[in-house]
Amino acid sequence: VMFLTAVAMPRRDKNFNGMVGIWRVEMSFTAKKKSKYHAKGEVYKKDTTMTADLYAEMMTIPDTGVMARIRERMPWLDGKNIYILQDGAGPHVGKGNVA
Repeated sequence: VMFLTAVAMPRRDKNFNGMVGIWRVEMSFTAKKKSKYHAKGEVYKKDTTMTADLYAEMMTIPDTGVMARIRERMPWLDGKNIYILQDGAGPHVGKGNVA
């Protein structure tokens, strides 16, 4: 199982413990035929490999992505620039993703 985790510096004065969120790296698939696990046409989630496109999507999903969660968990940053520190892994910097 692969996952994306975001943490920040704890702020006791803001009652913030530093945990932003953790997201499973997964994709949705539609069952092509009936099996003992899924009915035909059922949509199910399956673990996948992180790609540059998937990474960019997970960072920017409007309601549940990393950036949305940062703004939700740390409202005192509203209107300010947010800097994200990441390593140089391929999906983080591939296809024009900013390092």
